[in-house]
Amino acid sequence: MFKIEYYRYQALVEIDTYPLDLRRLTRSVDDILSDDNELVYAIKLPPPTLQILGNIENMMHTMTISAAGRDSLAKFILTEDYILKLLPLLETAEDMEMLPELFVLCRIMKTIILLNDSTIIEYIVTDEVVMGVVGTLECLWFALAQVLGQRLIE
Repeated sequence: MFKIEYYRYQALVEIDTYPLDLRRLTRSVDDILSDDNELVYAIKLPPPTLQILGNIENMMHTMTISAAGRDSLAKFILTEDYILKLLPLLETAEDMEMLPELFVLCRIMKTIILLNDSTIIEYIVTDEVVMGVVGTLECLWFALAQVLGQRLIE
């Protein structure tokens, strides 16, 4: 019992005499509750190609689970001009009549819009991008009409 008490005493002495300024380690309640304190995810999506659109969609869906993930995804999309990189895939997929890729491209664009980031929305309605985005969203209806038309014929 003496040993345990001695070790407790020794630990207390070491804690008390340790030269540590606790004010540097503690944060105020305002700092903890601040919006700037959110976790920041380093997000990097691969360059979009028709072969990996499904993987990109899954990654984007995973990132949108948390608010910090949505914010980081929105920042990545804007800084890397990701929407402009997606738009040429629309023409390629339409020319080759790749319906599954058109569906995925439409869902990716819908995910980007549903991030509800004002900067992304402002960017989407600019002259250079708006027609491509509308065309991407229109693909869903085009693809559905083809699928339903095939089912009606059968």
